[in-house]
Amino acid sequence: MNRKNWKNRFLVAISVMATVTLLLSACGSGNSSNSEVSKTSKETTSMENPEAEKSLIALQTDLASVGGWLYVYGFEEQNASAEEIRESVAILERRVKKRNPKAAVHQDEIGRIVIELPGLEDASELLPMIEARGTLYFIRQKDDEGNLNFSDNAGIITLNKEMETLLSDGSIPLTGADVARVETVFSSNGYNENEILLELSMTEEGKEKLQKVTQEAYQNDRASIAICFDGEILYAPRVQQPILDGRMVITGLGSNEKTQNLADILDMGELKVTLKKAEEKFYEIPQNDKK
Repeated sequence: MNRKNWKNRFLVAISVMATVTLLLSACGSGNSSNSEVSKTSKETTSMENPEAEKSLIALQTDLASVGGWLYVYGFEEQNASAEEIRESVAILERRVKKRNPKAAVHQDEIGRIVIELPGLEDASELLPMIEARGTLYFIRQKDDEGNLNFSDNAGIITLNKEMETLLSDGSIPLTGADVARVETVFSSNGYNENEILLELSMTEEGKEKLQKVTQEAYQNDRASIAICFDGEILYAPRVQQPILDGRMVITGLGSNEKTQNLADILDMGELKVTLKKAEEKFYEIPQNDKK
């Protein structure tokens, strides 16, 4: 091989090696860039999720400054309509604002019900008013075939049937929809004059229903009628005489506070959905604002 040819081949080899090196360097640099982009994108996504969750609840009160409770509720029903939810929001607003005028009740971006209770350190007394469905049923002691709908064992009243069965077989002749007005009155029996009683006044249609059901019970050996609130029997008095004026008084409900809460719930109406608590959060109340 002459010297000139050897020199040419050597230059070609060096050129090829340089080209390969440049290509490998470019590929490596590209992979590094892609890796950084991928890493940045992943970090951004992980940071966006918490912000997305927070943005679902736009507070209407200054809980962060004044403190208080935040409650968020979904629904037991899978097919609750927008109208049912709106009606329930309106009823809840009336309930909570009677106890806390500064409260706010609204829906978040995904339709859940948000309740804000600013300035309230202990919400335990208000929760029963918030979470009660408010269903009121008057249940006959026996069905049309003479079977007992409920039993009284030493003062403990228990239902013998599911509520759906009682509704379908006609054992519930009156409901909360038949009540026109709910009031609290003080006892006048002379034994406990400070006891608050619950007085129910029926609608015109409810008045006729109450007269009929109490007449039937009276003629059936003074049978009992159970008054059931949200699945719990409050009272099951024996009918001593037919009720003709459409008014009845419920006693023995426990504390005066419980009686007043029940009166408020019934007077403001039954929720159209059953609440299911999704979140709760307490915002610390500033020391100067604590009572």
